[in-house]
Amino acid sequence: MKYLLIISIFTFSIFTACEPAPKKAETKETTVRTVADSIRIEREASAPPAPAYPFQYDLKKPDETFKLSGKLVEISGLSLSPDGQHILAVNDEQGNIFYLDKKDGKIVKTVDFGKSGDYEGVEAVGDRIYVVKNNGDIYRVKDLEKKDPKTKDYNTDLNSSFDVEGLGYDAINNQLLLACKGKAGDGEDMKGKRAVYGFDLEDNKLAKRPIYLIDRNKIGKYFKSDGVSQRLVDFLTPQYASDAFGPSGIAIHPKTSDICIISSVGKLFLILNRSGDIVYMEKLDASIFLQPEGICFDKNGTLYISSEGKSGKGRLFKFYPN
Repeated sequence: MKYLLIISIFTFSIFTACEPAPKKAETKETTVRTVADSIRIEREASAPPAPAYPFQYDLKKPDETFKLSGKLVEISGLSLSPDGQHILAVNDEQGNIFYLDKKDGKIVKTVDFGKSGDYEGVEAVGDRIYVVKNNGDIYRVKDLEKKDPKTKDYNTDLNSSFDVEGLGYDAINNQLLLACKGKAGDGEDMKGKRAVYGFDLEDNKLAKRPIYLIDRNKIGKYFKSDGVSQRLVDFLTPQYASDAFGPSGIAIHPKTSDICIISSVGKLFLILNRSGDIVYMEKLDASIFLQPEGICFDKNGTLYISSEGKSGKGRLFKFYPN
């Protein structure tokens, strides 16, 4: 019996020694921490770029709405006139610059600057007016007070596949901003993006690369994190990104210097800060904005947006800052 007891104790000791050591408590803690970090990183990645942006306009309720002339059924660009007293407009068929009365939207003057073409944007800089075609060609018009204004054409490296739709002026960098509805450029880093190129007015040359790139996939994430209905989120997620956003107009806010862009594709209004981050975005009401194409600001911050008429008359909407 004594020997059996010794053998039992010895056997128990061997099995005890062979058992694996218990896991350290910090391993479990590390796992929990890793999961928590992953959740935090995912939330931060999908969070709105800038909360509570002080947007001053109610885009659902225009302060004034003007029905435009039949000559502007296909209005495609807006700008404040050089003297600040009128709104400039172009259509995508004729080489004309239309001066519109800010009070009622009626045409008060027309300047003929070129042949028929797909003109998409207009912008006044000093005493000169620039017009852009969808293929990226830029027309500078000066001596506007004369019967036959002088026009100079600048060919850029863009083409119709970029589909330039918006033209604005960045006074800080003395450059025109060309917003592209089509491709952003060549290369993997351009896929899924929309681009804004800069045209330097000192040397009259286009930048080789976009100065702003807008990731269409981020648009879906913005709306998803901002509590928008799942149906709208699904529309704006990467699966449908190619149809979610395509700039049709661009302008610089006179007070904040932020870049404001409208998109007829997806009916969106968004704002970029000077670093190119999306700081505000809003879905436009399609019953108001049939086909928003032009955008500009008055010097006091009044916002103007134009919409093509398609089968009816074009519209000019006026929004006062709150």
